[in-house]
Amino acid sequence: MTGEVQDAFVKAHPESKKWSYGTDVKSPYVMQQGNKIKQESADLLRLWYGSEYGINIKPSSVYFFDDRTENIEPFSSKGLNSHEISCESRDKVLYHGSGMVGYCGATPEEIQRVSGNILCG
Repeated sequence: MTGEVQDAFVKAHPESKKWSYGTDVKSPYVMQQGNKIKQESADLLRLWYGSEYGINIKPSSVYFFDDRTENIEPFSSKGLNSHEISCESRDKVLYHGSGMVGYCGATPEEIQRVSGNILCG
């Protein structure tokens, strides 16, 4: 995760550059959160910025990108935006060829600040 704002934040708060796990959010870097519940960590991360640093982020200003179909819709329950990526490169073997999982990685065109919970297709 990098960008002008995030880079400035990490430079000003080097203590934040550590891993968080699941819903134990203590940094902007979260791993080991299960499928279909990633929205919980994303919302806790938004709240963490507010409680720890006074950086208040509206739910509608959060954008999550994932290559698994099942992880997109649950974000609507928190008012967070989510987008399915890897739309042109779906795994045709996993889950009996359902296309539920994309190969890792998005195209630059897929990373857009568009509101909603958007699936491929």
